[in-house]
Amino acid sequence: MSRKAIVTVGLGFGDESKGATVDWLCRHFKADLVVRYSGGSQCGHNVELPTGARHCFSQFGAGSFADVPTYLGPEVIIYPEAMWREYLHLFGLGYKPRLFVHPKCLVTTFFHRSVNRYKEERRGQAKHGSCGHGIGETRSYALNDPIGSMRAEDLCHLQVVEEKTEAIAKSLKMPAFGNEALHVWDAWRALTMKKVVVVTEEPPAFDTAVFEGAQGVLLDEDWGFHPYTTWSKVTTDHAFSLLKLWNVPHHMTLGVIRSYHTRHGAGPFPTYDEKLTQRLPDPGNPHNPWQEHLRCGWLDFSLLRYALTVQPVDAIALSHIDQLPEKFGDYADIAVRRPADLASQELLGNQLKATVPIVRPLPGLNEIPLMAALEHAALAPVVIGGYGPTHKDRGGFGWIRQFQFGPRTSSIS
Repeated sequence: MSRKAIVTVGLGFGDESKGATVDWLCRHFKADLVVRYSGGSQCGHNVELPTGARHCFSQFGAGSFADVPTYLGPEVIIYPEAMWREYLHLFGLGYKPRLFVHPKCLVTTFFHRSVNRYKEERRGQAKHGSCGHGIGETRSYALNDPIGSMRAEDLCHLQVVEEKTEAIAKSLKMPAFGNEALHVWDAWRALTMKKVVVVTEEPPAFDTAVFEGAQGVLLDEDWGFHPYTTWSKVTTDHAFSLLKLWNVPHHMTLGVIRSYHTRHGAGPFPTYDEKLTQRLPDPGNPHNPWQEHLRCGWLDFSLLRYALTVQPVDAIALSHIDQLPEKFGDYADIAVRRPADLASQELLGNQLKATVPIVRPLPGLNEIPLMAALEHAALAPVVIGGYGPTHKDRGGFGWIRQFQFGPRTSSIS
């Protein structure tokens, strides 16, 4: 029997309900593995159970409540201390998740995070919308010093951890106060001793895998609106590299979007509406000092068409249908420029800042017109609908039930 995979990807600025969608997919298709192919500890994928228990999945896959193990691909960035805290919360809820980590995963340290937060604070009103987790600094450091960067394979050797931690602090001009190396070592050792984490290049055997995307393609380092982007690829590029490496012949790309747009962090947001934000509070995305509060806006079909141009999909998962807004935004399409340099991306960001959207009423206050409009924009069917926070509040439509798909779409290059 050929192996199969569903690759999920966010079509907005993140917070599209990827976590809840992955949880449902794992249960519906009896998946054997969740694969995280991008992102790091800044991810916040909320999953709520019918019992009311909930967890914000960050480094463990959102299929953990369904007892599905997680594989972190080589492009994922890990933060051992936060990983240990996340494990303790899951264990306290009665779960013992399993995590397989590629040896080349970069490791964030306290010093990367501190420099990230210092730079964001210095920007004042010109903040980039950073999560404050040091993801960009970790990636930047690795580009400048790939050998000196810390990776998952280093975490099994205390001397290596100490040497690299000291070198990172010195390079970033940070005072080496405390014992960061020992904190990293203790957290990782605790995880490995409990047999929660295994460092391995090969994933565990699987028949059906769900690939869990991070953030949204509108934040992608190549296709986002600079400087309000992430330092990583969040399109399906890394996922498709793994599918090719593992020779998985049957797969499909599932784009995830809410019935309205959201943005957590600074950056242009044409359809932002203060009253809609107040009407749609999200307990899974509380205020924080780095990104402040989650903003809501009418579903922006111009941004959606842009996202679907740089990231084609085979199907759509539509969430928050129970909170269906009565309007949508539409205006001139955003020109797609092939990645060239940051200056052209910043020009695109300035263009979005200056955009004045046209907001129109949605014909008929039910999901049918919205689904039809989404299918027209995406040239792909809406196959999953979410009407609430738990997996019991989701349902599959049409051919998603039969899993009838083969080798299909990846993002454009």
